[in-house]
Amino acid sequence: MKVGMLWFDAEQGQPLEARLARAASYYREKYGEQPNLCFMHPTAAQGSADGSLLGLALRTDKAVLPHHFWIGVGQPSTKAG
Repeated sequence: MKVGMLWFDAEQGQPLEARLARAASYYREKYGEQPNLCFMHPTAAQGSADGSLLGLALRTDKAVLPHHFWIGVGQPSTKAG
């Protein structure tokens, strides 16, 4: 993913699925495209690291700040960073 949206995850008490759904919904509304890739700090993964959820390929990366998602449309050959 070369371009994505950095999303501050302010709802730490919610399940990961609900938090990702909100970020993906905002991305769709803002950019008119369905996101398919999300990078997050390893501490946010809640056991879903490097898998998929809600049609999003999930990747963990320590370069992403805690409490943030980097969400967008990835290329087919996107690998964990």
